[in-house]
Amino acid sequence: MQSKNEQKRQLSRRRFIGYTAAATAYSVIPRIVSGKPFRSPLLFPDSTFGGVPIGAITYSFRELPGQTAEKTLDYLLKCGLSHCELMSGAIEESAGAPTIDFMEIMAEFMPEGPPRPQERAPGGEQDSVPGGERQREEFQMPPGMMEAIQEKQKEVSEWRKNITSMDKFKEIRDMYKKAGVNIHIVKFDNIGADS
Repeated sequence: MQSKNEQKRQLSRRRFIGYTAAATAYSVIPRIVSGKPFRSPLLFPDSTFGGVPIGAITYSFRELPGQTAEKTLDYLLKCGLSHCELMSGAIEESAGAPTIDFMEIMAEFMPEGPPRPQERAPGGEQDSVPGGERQREEFQMPPGMMEAIQEKQKEVSEWRKNITSMDKFKEIRDMYKKAGVNIHIVKFDNIGADS
């Protein structure tokens, strides 16, 4: 009799797996479905450690596919970041601005790609060593490439001058806020530049 009670009290491997699977499944159910007002770390990122907010400038994601506000938010969430400095390109593209795809422009003017340095500079990947000469040549744009970039920049500048509503930007801010990501600053390209 005592051994049967001991067996009932023992947690079998199957019961343990069942309990942990149920707990895991319940922890990822969105608040809307469960109706519970909880904040799951699996639903919202929290990259504040010891009171110090840790985040990223979204320029870090520049070579990943899709540079919209939505894709950028997805990258931040995948990294578990709840703070960011948002580059203007992502939000402006989502708000309808003309896009400047530097990779596309580069492919047009340099189909073989940019030149690669033949060997590394002494001391790592530095361009030069202290007191020494430059170890690799400075990048030279092919003729017409700078003009193509400047033409795209003018299109964006004209678009900015003609914005009549901030509603789309407010929607983007609210989307980030609902996802638990704080936008601390938006960094605009070429504001005040001579070009």
